[in-house]
Amino acid sequence: MELVMIWLIPFSQRFPLIIDLGAVALEVFFLNLVVHLSVLRSGRRLVYALGGCSLLVELLWIISRHGSAAAVMPVPWIGSLALLRFVLFVLFFGLVQVRLVRSLIREPFVTTSVLMGAAAGYVLIGLLGGVLLNTLFLLHPVAFGGLPSPPDATLTMASLELLTTVGSGALVSSNLAAQAAAFTITLTGQMYVAILIALVLGRFHRRVPH
Repeated sequence: MELVMIWLIPFSQRFPLIIDLGAVALEVFFLNLVVHLSVLRSGRRLVYALGGCSLLVELLWIISRHGSAAAVMPVPWIGSLALLRFVLFVLFFGLVQVRLVRSLIREPFVTTSVLMGAAAGYVLIGLLGGVLLNTLFLLHPVAFGGLPSPPDATLTMASLELLTTVGSGALVSSNLAAQAAAFTITLTGQMYVAILIALVLGRFHRRVPH
């Protein structure tokens, strides 16, 4: 699902609605995957609540940017909505990540499903980073330079580049807010990989007879 979204990002430069509809599809996908297919039964109500609130705010976000009300929407209101959208995204997908990792480490063997689940969690961090950068752009645009309009696709790809430690020229390197955002995305990705490997290897060693 995440790979499909990544390949749709170039098209969203011309059709910005694609990336927002992709976020809705991603939320619905993970609600179904984690809530219905996960072996973890505790905390499902919280997942439902956060997912529902995030979907509602995402729909309001789409209307505010692409609907008939977009032209008359006050800029401060859009900034507040963007911040709320980001907070709900982090809470919902953060909980999804925790449940995903807990499910993965319960698997007795490293299978294709385990590898795909681990990769999905990693790419999800990059997509969340794109939401972070787009929110920062609305609240603090001087942290970026030379972006096309709209910047959503460019900033999402910039987040994926930061996730893989390649770096991105979309951020102004001398701006502290840009530095903090870049550091957060890169560190989160590296910590995810390190923690997941440690948990999987730890479980493997506990299963190996001495």
